[in-house]
Amino acid sequence: MSIELDLKNWGFSAEHSKWLVDFRRANGRAPRVLSIGNIANNAYKNAVILRQCGVECDVLCPNYYHVMGVPEWEEGRFSTSELNFDRPDWSSVPVAGFERPKWFAQGYLGTCLDYLISLREGAPSADALWDQLLEETNSPGFGSGSAIFHDPHPPEVVEKAAQRLQGLFKVCFPARSDAPQFEAVSLSYYGILADERRWKRLFSHYDVVTGYAIDGIYPLFFGKRPYICFEHGTIRSIPFDENILGQLCALSYVMADDVLITNCDNVVAANRLNLNSYRFVPHAILERKLDEQRISQLRADLLARHQADFIVFHPPRQHWSSERNLNFEKGNDIFLRGFADFVKTARPKAVAGLVNWGQHVAETKRLIEELGIEDRVFWIDPVPVQVMTDYVAASDVLADQFVIGAWGSIMPIGMMLGKPTLLYLNEEVHHWCFPVMPPVLNAKTVDEVSSSLTKATDDEYRHRIAADGVRWYNQYHSENVVAGRLFDSLIAAKRSERECEMKRSVQELRAQLSILEFERPVPKAPEPLPSEPIAPPCPAPPPRRVLASILRYVPGIRSVSRLLLRYAPNLRGAIVRRLQLD
Repeated sequence: MSIELDLKNWGFSAEHSKWLVDFRRANGRAPRVLSIGNIANNAYKNAVILRQCGVECDVLCPNYYHVMGVPEWEEGRFSTSELNFDRPDWSSVPVAGFERPKWFAQGYLGTCLDYLISLREGAPSADALWDQLLEETNSPGFGSGSAIFHDPHPPEVVEKAAQRLQGLFKVCFPARSDAPQFEAVSLSYYGILADERRWKRLFSHYDVVTGYAIDGIYPLFFGKRPYICFEHGTIRSIPFDENILGQLCALSYVMADDVLITNCDNVVAANRLNLNSYRFVPHAILERKLDEQRISQLRADLLARHQADFIVFHPPRQHWSSERNLNFEKGNDIFLRGFADFVKTARPKAVAGLVNWGQHVAETKRLIEELGIEDRVFWIDPVPVQVMTDYVAASDVLADQFVIGAWGSIMPIGMMLGKPTLLYLNEEVHHWCFPVMPPVLNAKTVDEVSSSLTKATDDEYRHRIAADGVRWYNQYHSENVVAGRLFDSLIAAKRSERECEMKRSVQELRAQLSILEFERPVPKAPEPLPSEPIAPPCPAPPPRRVLASILRYVPGIRSVSRLLLRYAPNLRGAIVRRLQLD
């Protein structure tokens, strides 16, 4: 029986359109969003969707060049057989019909910063910097890039910035015994913190900054408000590690004005971190028109080449082990054992397609040999998204992962294309995200994989679940849905900027106070000589003088104190008592 879909509109709505119109009227321009980081092309895809809705969204992708984190991987069609996946040279790769957009800045960090500043300020240097970015992207080495707007701080300012982070961490996580130490912050981020003026100049051109994965640290470092953190599996364990990466990751998410969660099971981590505001957003899938003739030809070729009558495509990376590390595990062995049983008991001419990538390719090939299904498995090199989509469309069943109970970008492609999708879905952790679960072939064990594949050989059942999948995708996972969720987050972040101003100011003040180990400044009188009378102790300086010293030497605390006193004049006495000066 077909599923009944909730009629609630999740997509880009009239309310979102009104907010956009009101923003334009109030500011004389469209909203501007800067996205930092682009693992798995999440920032690029979201920027495309936001731009389609009228938001000016730029992407900053410094010093990250992996082939799966660039627009060409999402939009192009090309061979990967001779490609360096970690540092591809795009000048030698024919990507027909696609030109990289100039709002996507990839290259050395300094050049990325200077380019986006020049682009937003209309500086004549923008064109030359764009050419420099393309050259840096296609070069084999690494570097710091241009320094047109570089105006570094002296070491003492960097030290105070590091102390601020330590203080904020203690305020936000009073129960934790660890905290980011100055030495670790300085070792990892000295150059970033010293370049504060250039970062702030860039941030001044945007209404909201979104940090992907751990890149929310940049607006955190420089006090940019509002900012959003986008997690795609990031907070499952990293924020709880007692090292500098984990500590700053945790702090950036807790201090964010809003958090976007793509992996439904990470609601557990969100609650553990006690996030200020968070919401679910599906992994974006860019909906491109299919070439039905090309797909029909691909399917015919696969069936003929492998003498097959049923195709199961399993594209996740090969990453599986007995340890079942939830940060990486795909459960490929569970699928292969279930597929082997399916071949032997139900469909001897079935064939499975795997992608030759991941840490355990060799182990997978040995397992296939042990199972005696070498002739029922074919391998392809990693291929761009548009080519992979053709393989999904040419298959009878799409197989995803079988351990973590959640999905990324593979399952919704199957839903979108009307392909029954086999994976393990932990429904319990998805109820907060979806009122209706996706109509998948839910399997966690070898036997469940085998039985689900057998069930999918029934044409009527397969067509019914495929149709339900398309309807579910359109209602809960489409580009339009992602647009609505992204706008919800933008609106919430802008609202938080106003409503949480007092809270953030208190946090900043408490952070400064936590690192100031002030004691009552009563100098000890020197021991008198035997022939001298005992002198009275020096009086403590008045509170006003000590507060003046704090305002002079603690960066940023003057504006914070003014804000506090504006909202709560009686706090002056509380501040004095906190410093033990009254």
